[in-house]
Amino acid sequence: MKKLNQLFIGILFISIISCSKEQQKPFDESRYFDQDANCTPVNNPATYSGVNCCDVDGRIIVQPNESYNYTYKGTYSNSPNLKINWEVISGSITIINGQNTSEATFKFGADFTTGKISATGKLDSNCCDCQNILEITKL
Repeated sequence: MKKLNQLFIGILFISIISCSKEQQKPFDESRYFDQDANCTPVNNPATYSGVNCCDVDGRIIVQPNESYNYTYKGTYSNSPNLKINWEVISGSITIINGQNTSEATFKFGADFTTGKISATGKLDSNCCDCQNILEITKL
């Protein structure tokens, strides 16, 4: 009877370990980042034709009291005339540096739960405002 109990306990232990290994899923880092490209028709097709794409890449799920970098990417990102205006729309977020550049750093406050940031790229006074807004939540 003692050997039967030991055998039962051994099988139960192996079953628990097997089940716990099956339930573990690999960590999916990509779900923490914005994945979409935002494209719209160009504002002034007489001057610039095609589609104007703008996108802000960076974390959309963050830890409060941490800093993260965000990058603006767009159709005209390589133009020396492109100016990028970073803005905090809502939430306990502060821009630390990077205004008018393609990369900015934001600090999320200790009380951060949700918020929005945006980047607007403007090529010149006649064309191509392109804005992307990211909704960000607490991890």
